[in-house]
Amino acid sequence: MPPYNIANPKNLQANIASRILVVDHNPIISFAIKKLLVHYPYINVAGQCHDEYEITATYKKLSPDIIIIDPMLSMANPTDIFQLVKRYSDKAKFIIYSNKNNILCASRYIDSGVKGIILKQSGVNDLLSGILSVSRGFTFMDKTLIPYASSQESMDNINAQPDTLTLPRISPREKQILSLITQGLKNKEIAEKLVISTKTVESHRLNLMKKLDAHSVVDLIKWAKHLNIQ
Repeated sequence: MPPYNIANPKNLQANIASRILVVDHNPIISFAIKKLLVHYPYINVAGQCHDEYEITATYKKLSPDIIIIDPMLSMANPTDIFQLVKRYSDKAKFIIYSNKNNILCASRYIDSGVKGIILKQSGVNDLLSGILSVSRGFTFMDKTLIPYASSQESMDNINAQPDTLTLPRISPREKQILSLITQGLKNKEIAEKLVISTKTVESHRLNLMKKLDAHSVVDLIKWAKHLNIQ
């Protein structure tokens, strides 16, 4: 069960919708993050790469909102990588995702423009909270690292958030139906393809429109594109 409860889904697209690029030498990390976010349609793992040489090309191709990166990916200075990406867009938000013994100085990363620092050994709720916080424009630091943030200025607004955000959940079946909607299939055609009743398809479609605050098929198609659902 996700740690966030549904309250008011209005305007969540503008405040939260994020595409994530995971940069880590271990492909399991990207897979795990993608599985973690499967029920959060407003946040989507758009791609991954495994070394610093792929970052700029992948960034230009995918235009992610957030880059989750292991700073010990190579011998390169992580802040150099941040600056390299920012040459293409100053809107990119970085989240450091690393082992505790690799965090050199938390405040240094915050001061260089990193929006989140999360430890790999922390729980999945910490990772999700960090992603959601950064998506909303806040700075997030793993609570274990806060004592290492020496700059008081860099500590302003860290982990400070308004009330808990509410996110809907989309089931695997709803994702499947959303994909078929984008292909132009009607309810009856979807029902035949999935071997379910037309009434069931109609119910799933209605749920999708409520969860995504969509008012037309065009809105659903836009969401499918944003969520990388084809």
